[in-house]
Amino acid sequence: MNFVFRPYRRRDKKALCRIIAPTWRLDEYFPGIKNTERLCGFVVDMFRVQSDYTDVAVPAAEGGKTKASAGALVDGVPVGFLFADAPAKRSGVLGRLFYRAKKKTARAAFYVKIFFLWLAGFYGERAAVRKAFLSYCSVQKNILKDISFDAEILCLFVDASHQGSGLGRRLLSRFFEWSKRRKIRNFVLTTDTDCNYRFYDRSGFKRLKEQSGCLGIPQNTEPFSRIFVYGFSLSAGSGFSSAPTAEA
Repeated sequence: MNFVFRPYRRRDKKALCRIIAPTWRLDEYFPGIKNTERLCGFVVDMFRVQSDYTDVAVPAAEGGKTKASAGALVDGVPVGFLFADAPAKRSGVLGRLFYRAKKKTARAAFYVKIFFLWLAGFYGERAAVRKAFLSYCSVQKNILKDISFDAEILCLFVDASHQGSGLGRRLLSRFFEWSKRRKIRNFVLTTDTDCNYRFYDRSGFKRLKEQSGCLGIPQNTEPFSRIFVYGFSLSAGSGFSSAPTAEA
């Protein structure tokens, strides 16, 4: 099947929420939640404000004739996406300072917004939500603290209806080509047993770390749940094959 790829835009959020929901089962992690879609939207926004790179896959129209505007805004429902924190090297002191300030401002606005939604109880029982969020942040911070990397793949999702089509590898291939042009070589990502983590084993990633637990709320952790850290490196002449295998 043919796909058109473009950057994320706001009206994609609902479609991305529908892709995330079956994997993360957020409604099970947050008791008393009033609106599961709003919580999934929080997850999408959390990834977005950390991302320097966003890529969304939309099925091409029959015959591959999907119309795109000059801004590459393609109509259609997304069926896969990849977000990454991949800061390219900025030239000059002012360029670096402006970039950092812009990113910090976006993150601050996001956290202010979710704080008031949390106070209003939109994410469910406040104590449970606070515990889950702090646990997630702690896991992410500690599990990566002794690993050197240039960029982090924050999320890679493919809709269940398109898993096995090679779309996951195509999203990765596009990201690695983008990164090579910006001299970004070393990548890392975290995943757990709720996700299709073996996709990374089959795609040439190296498992760097493994520990018990999951990225969800602590009291819902099963004894067999595991968190994995995977790494991938691009040498100067290397590439990443997007040839489909039995994968996402």
